[in-house]
Amino acid sequence: MRYIVSGLHRTGTSALVRAISEASTLTAYTDADIEAVIRSREIDPSYNPNPAGYFSHATMFSPIADWIADTPDNSVMKAAPEAFLKGTGSEPLMVILTSRPANQIQASFAAAFGFDVPDHRYSARAQAQAILEQASNVVLTIVNFSDLIDTPERVFAALAFTGWPINAPVAAATIDPSLYRNIL
Repeated sequence: MRYIVSGLHRTGTSALVRAISEASTLTAYTDADIEAVIRSREIDPSYNPNPAGYFSHATMFSPIADWIADTPDNSVMKAAPEAFLKGTGSEPLMVILTSRPANQIQASFAAAFGFDVPDHRYSARAQAQAILEQASNVVLTIVNFSDLIDTPERVFAALAFTGWPINAPVAAATIDPSLYRNIL
């Protein structure tokens, strides 16, 4: 089984990967070079939008079938919605797809990076959801950002119930309510 967290920027994907990796036997599949690139694009050194890290890797925008089999066993990883636009591959996948209102995404992204999330990213996210909902090799869970911040115990209990190998109370304890910022 492969474990994936997917969503647009500023929707809680990094918080989810961190929480899951800290509250399970899964390790975060990340790339330090990509982390450095993302950090270099932050516009205000006094504003640290992801204090625990971005938890990203170099192939996360590539088609899922091209890289998923090469990822380490017992890992949790991020994939951009674009990774699913050519299908879900054949590996059994547990996928979390995050959701957050566009105005909140835009405000948070602009505060962190100084520009708007391109419109094509929103359409890719919608297309990915439709593909994931139809895939026979995917167990899909939609996680709303406000629920993650407001009721993390409930979110992680639901994930554990659906088969994510996590300790829900430990995962919930990693979520910082101050992450809910930059909303209109």
